[in-house]
Amino acid sequence: MNLKKYLIVSHKSPLDGLHAEEILELILALASMEYDISIVFAGDAVLQLDLPTNYFNKVSKSLLKALDAFKLFDLDNIYIINSNSNSNSNSNKLNNLDNLLGNFPKIKLINPVDLDRLIANHDIIFDF
Repeated sequence: MNLKKYLIVSHKSPLDGLHAEEILELILALASMEYDISIVFAGDAVLQLDLPTNYFNKVSKSLLKALDAFKLFDLDNIYIINSNSNSNSNSNKLNNLDNLLGNFPKIKLINPVDLDRLIANHDIIFDF
């Protein structure tokens, strides 16, 4: 059987409330069924990975639980878009990139050209 490859690109800030949660729930649902998925955090979505724990009291504790569940699944294809072309780049939005990569060691930094390649190599694209 030829399984489809899924790519999920998230641009949503954790301040978008349910949108950010729904994206993470989609990721977990696909991962639980052992689909071949890749995840890209771009723009403000990168903030989901780097907010202090006490921040989630204001937004959503279930968002933090969903992120913790990433560690339970064999998710090898997790990416952050690292565009240094402007002062609001994702790398500037992250408070501590080394700490983030320690918490999520499978995350890879990519550039926008790499994203184009990922899109070309996947069958189904979810862009939120």
